[in-house]
Amino acid sequence: MVLQHLYRPVLNFIYSKFTYRINEKTRNIIIVICLLSIFAVQFAAQYIFKYEGLNRGIRDYFICLMMGIMIIASVNRKLEIIRWNMWSYIPFTITGLMIFVASLDHEMGPSYQAFPLTMLVAFMCLFYVWGCRRDYTALFKTASLAYLIYIFVIFMGCVVYYPYYDNSLSEASFEYAPFGINPNGVTKLFAPGVVSGLFLMTLYKRSKLIYLYAFVAGLCSAVIILTKSRAGIIILLLIVIIYIMYLIIERNSEEVKNICSEKKRNKEEVSSEEDLDAENEAIVRQNKINENLASVSPEVYEDETLSRLNQFMAGRVQIWMVYFKNMTWQGSDELMFYDTEYAHNQYIELSYKAGIMTGIVYLIFNVIAGVMIIKNIFNNGKRRHKYVWFQGLSFVVFFIISMLDTGVMPFERGFIFLYYISIAPLFINEDIIRKKDILK
Repeated sequence: MVLQHLYRPVLNFIYSKFTYRINEKTRNIIIVICLLSIFAVQFAAQYIFKYEGLNRGIRDYFICLMMGIMIIASVNRKLEIIRWNMWSYIPFTITGLMIFVASLDHEMGPSYQAFPLTMLVAFMCLFYVWGCRRDYTALFKTASLAYLIYIFVIFMGCVVYYPYYDNSLSEASFEYAPFGINPNGVTKLFAPGVVSGLFLMTLYKRSKLIYLYAFVAGLCSAVIILTKSRAGIIILLLIVIIYIMYLIIERNSEEVKNICSEKKRNKEEVSSEEDLDAENEAIVRQNKINENLASVSPEVYEDETLSRLNQFMAGRVQIWMVYFKNMTWQGSDELMFYDTEYAHNQYIELSYKAGIMTGIVYLIFNVIAGVMIIKNIFNNGKRRHKYVWFQGLSFVVFFIISMLDTGVMPFERGFIFLYYISIAPLFINEDIIRKKDILK
């Protein structure tokens, strides 16, 4: 709440001297460009430069700059002090503060020192500006448009440079892996494309653009299916359920066409050459992984239920048990599995690195966010705002991946960044908004 008193005079000054001269359409274009730049630099840093040259530090500074421009462009009136919704504000703030304290105590990995500032400064400022505007559909529309443009370019890169038959993890299973990314990583890229396409379809029911958005969403779905990612398939099923709910709930307002995209199946194989140093590093990495997994093997495989569950979850139960055994209340700087992110569960990862309580509070926040979003979907008054569907779809992608795979920080990956944008309405005190609407 205190930061609002810092943001308000600065942003109001910029608005009164500069921003008010820019029309709404131009400001929206600026926001789209900023978001496109953010998604592009995230991809380039991780998959093209592999954090060499364009490292995490440069990436984070660039994203901060883009977010700053985006926030300034978002101001369309004089800002006022607003009241936060404490159900979301308190656990979110506590999580950020606990990560900040842990980062002062020990090294948790690349970008972890910037993570709490991302939460408490960058996104809280974004939440504040749009809390004053309250037209969240406009924000989510620009975010969805930016991501669709971005992911379509990535898809064309897959078609041109990574044909299916030449880019598979194994000859037997044919799990599509463009850019050398594993199936879950590909899901993280393309699942938000499905969300963005479907959300824009809800906004443009009377426009021919609905076919374009459906087409891109279908392409993204096809890529996920080709990866054979279990998390990806679960996400697609839940997305379909939510969208069917939308169609059923909205059936009385207008007839909505179901657009189905044929999914082409091809077969690909990945072939890459590594030098001797890389091979040695891979051996060290695998030895470290094997050593840690072996420490809990008896407990897992002696229990028939745990053994079956571990097999179904592709070894995740065994990995989680290693982390559980090594968790502390303070957190740790030791790399449990050689890599900085290996828990395949964001809450377990955060509990290990920043302390058990931090992971618990972060999980509580996201559960609360999910409950609030579901409640809004079934609330007639809130459902008239189309943005609740974007929230629901974004939450599904984020929460399933957060429970089953890697990725914690919003500056690291697009699906987390979009989720953080989608929760903006949850931070505003609805009672205050209702009173203002009545006065209007």
